Amino acid sequence: MALIGWRINRRFGIKGLTVFIILFGLYGSTRDYIYATSSSNVILFGTGIVPLIVDYIAWVGILIIAQIVMWFVSGPAKADSLACKK
Repeated sequence: MALIGWRINRRFGIKGLTVFIILFGLYGSTRDYIYATSSSNVILFGTGIVPLIVDYIAWVGILIIAQIVMWFVSGPAKADSLACKK
């Protein structure tokens, strides 16, 4: 996901990256919840909405950390040859 987010950041900028992080966070937490309710006890969620919110925050946090690492590795998005020139 770090490479996909990196490419989205190059092409669509920070707005596109923000949308990607929000939507992929929703996908990840929804996937975790569905997997937890339909399979064995590999993932267990507590009752209420708080565990879902915490799982979403964890997904978003990991995606943000991955993008920070990609920034350190590849440099700023605007300096890249793949960046969208406006």
